[in-house]
Amino acid sequence: MTTSDGGAPRVTRSQATTAAREALRFALGMALTAALGRRLSPADFGFVTFVGTIYALAHLAMDLGSGALLAREIARDPSRERPLLEAATAWRFVLGTIAGLIVAGLACFEPDPERRFWLWVTAASLPLLAPGVSGIVFLVRQDLGPPSVIGVLLQAGMLGGALLMHDLSALPAAFALLYVVRETTGALAVRILARVRHGVVQRPGFFGRDTRRLFSGAVLQATSSILQTVSFHAAPFVIASCRTDDELGEFSAASRLVNPVMLLVGALAAPLLSVFAAGYRRSRDLTARLSGAAIALGGCLGAAGAAVVFRHPGSVLDLVYSDGKFTGGTIWTNDATAPLAALGLAFAAVSLGAPACTALLADGGEGPLRRAFGLGLVVNAFLLAAVGLGAPLAAAGWGTCAAECAVALTAVCELRRRGAVVFVFRNLLWPPVVFATVGLGIEALGRALGRVPDVLPALVGGAACLVVLAGSPGRAFRAALKECSV
Repeated sequence: MTTSDGGAPRVTRSQATTAAREALRFALGMALTAALGRRLSPADFGFVTFVGTIYALAHLAMDLGSGALLAREIARDPSRERPLLEAATAWRFVLGTIAGLIVAGLACFEPDPERRFWLWVTAASLPLLAPGVSGIVFLVRQDLGPPSVIGVLLQAGMLGGALLMHDLSALPAAFALLYVVRETTGALAVRILARVRHGVVQRPGFFGRDTRRLFSGAVLQATSSILQTVSFHAAPFVIASCRTDDELGEFSAASRLVNPVMLLVGALAAPLLSVFAAGYRRSRDLTARLSGAAIALGGCLGAAGAAVVFRHPGSVLDLVYSDGKFTGGTIWTNDATAPLAALGLAFAAVSLGAPACTALLADGGEGPLRRAFGLGLVVNAFLLAAVGLGAPLAAAGWGTCAAECAVALTAVCELRRRGAVVFVFRNLLWPPVVFATVGLGIEALGRALGRVPDVLPALVGGAACLVVLAGSPGRAFRAALKECSV
């Protein structure tokens, strides 16, 4: 087995592969969201996306932060790969079974028999997600290409399946089958690929695998992950339990556009974990400059996206769905633009916080991370309680935004206290400049054209991201990464 502590070429190649994969999956996901949003009623759209939320929550709950620690332990001692993976697979099967029982319990309270059936199917499939832990095999080897191809193919198959089911006039709730097939097939395919490509053979079990060090160290990180998961995914559950099906559909229309991009930010930061961990041991000053450059770059990219979504949420919704459907049409009891605008600012906070939290974890900051995510959950809970009491749906979006801001600021402050981050002043000026430039640029082009076409904000935001990557923030990050990886 060959692992890497994160040399610059391998890290940048991993990030490029991750970016390409997530770009394709995001495009296919947006096409799927548009297909479902245009073909299903608001209530049915809300249910189908609710099933997707269950799977996202299950993945995060089954990981419980152990994935990052697992990769770190395997990179330090490759001989422990098989026993650690076997124990992790067994543990995730147990957690998947527990999650399945919880979802089955929720299904008992679903009055619609068709939806109740698909919730039971979803519950039965959750333990089958356990083999997906084999993805760690590819992460520690910086060999993310093959699993990325699997992910893109499954996403494309999901889109094709949605169109086929619509042509066959399938019952609306049956569209949940798309998520069931994608998630279970993906987990099994990754395990098979790990065996074929890297010869990793597993026989899951707990005993005789010397995993005490891993799981004892994962307790704090597991707590952090639970707090983060609950905060990030709580809104759909609160809305589903306290508000109407149409309102769940409206919030889902907004969150489905932003949540995948937030997850992409975390995926792009993941390859930096081994670089930070090794760098803090070799040269703390160089790694502190790298973490500062990564945080500044993330803030710039987040500012570009936030300017698009916060200033022009209606254009984004109409571009993906259809004119007027989620932007104040008469069949809606609320307006999806307000939650989307708030989630746009949340994306900026996540873009800044993801590299900061990665650096803090690499420096042994599990305890401070737990406090940061706990603070975020408390902040989010206040605004979600207001939603349950009848406040506008926008409060759910602002809850996510406030929570992510609290996490990002807490992580950055802790890094500063530890001396684990160094910022170059001129790089700190870039995020607000990018935000203002994108916003004013869209307005100026809109005046020149006589209106703001739906596609214009996305084009301007994408161009701004390319400029940031090629400009000073991107160059500063690449230079710091190269210097730290020598």
